[in-house]
Amino acid sequence: HVVYTLGASVFRMDAASGAAPVNVTEAVAGVGHKSERRLNTSRNGQFLIFETQNVDVACDGDECLAVAPASAPAQATLVKQADAPLKNIGGRAAITDDGNTVAWVANTGNHSLDVFAATRTGTNWSAAVNVTSASTFDWNDVPAFSADGTRLLFDCGPEAYAGAGNSICEVSTGGGAVKVLVAPSDAPTSVSSKGPCHHGSYAADGSIVFEADWDGERVWRRVGTAAPTQVAEPGNDNSPCALPDGRIALAEVNVTGLRDESGRGGIRKAVVDIMQPGEYL
Repeated sequence: HVVYTLGASVFRMDAASGAAPVNVTEAVAGVGHKSERRLNTSRNGQFLIFETQNVDVACDGDECLAVAPASAPAQATLVKQADAPLKNIGGRAAITDDGNTVAWVANTGNHSLDVFAATRTGTNWSAAVNVTSASTFDWNDVPAFSADGTRLLFDCGPEAYAGAGNSICEVSTGGGAVKVLVAPSDAPTSVSSKGPCHHGSYAADGSIVFEADWDGERVWRRVGTAAPTQVAEPGNDNSPCALPDGRIALAEVNVTGLRDESGRGGIRKAVVDIMQPGEYL
């Protein structure tokens, strides 16, 4: 499955040509709902995690982190810490295949932004663990779980929003030592502009796929410590997600000639492409 945001609503759809999107926000709250954002799905597609103003009155005016079975979004429940909803987190969250461990980012750790994790037992959530406390980078963001839920990939760098010098790091879900898996310096020698790496995702074969601004925004793949290889033909490719069956979902973003309601130009259009393993370069 792939998920996306449009306006104040979030959607989920099968990763198949012609699939119809499901409005998750309407499924959670009905027509006339308040906003939801940053929907994400577990790797197996069975669970959803998102920020909402709809699930509880305590979230009116604030976005609270919520989880739900993908088959029944109306059964969404809040992620709580000390019986209080987890509000206004710093970025997109992630959830494991069993729906019982979540990771999110916040500015309440020992860096400007850290990744935190908590585990659910029954209806209760454990205290948050700052899993990036040992990171040597000040900004730690965009967590993504491994298939077995024991490891996390995340953006790690000296600047916010995957700025200059951003790398892809890995850490145990319980915290501990942080390992850099891909850095700008890992770009092939043929690349002249070695910009930041961003948005790592574990592939089914154990490799990782990621976006890198190496002579333009491209999607790359790395197996272990081998040299990264480009996945797709050159294009403005963004935010890859490796699907469990070996396919890769990526967003191809282009600037159009369209203008918004205020007359501003430069409107971007994103098209989600699904690449089969045999289509990799």
